[in-house]
Amino acid sequence: SHTGDYSLRNSRILSGVTQLWSDAFARAMAEQTADKTSVSVAPTVAATDPATGEPTGGTNALGQIVDQRELPVDDVQ
Repeated sequence: SHTGDYSLRNSRILSGVTQLWSDAFARAMAEQTADKTSVSVAPTVAATDPATGEPTGGTNALGQIVDQRELPVDDVQ
């Protein structure tokens, strides 16, 4: 018996609400795409290291972080 089992009741209610929101978002997205003409988007290509073929974005970001940490910090009142 599930008498007094509020977790089961809450799960059923939440799944129903989730389904309603999912349907609403799906309708909104369908309306949005129906209003616009198709636009082709060029795929982005990540910069890669020619020697290893690995992306260089993380290396560049880490290099900037290390450089900023090495800068002198002066306290100003």
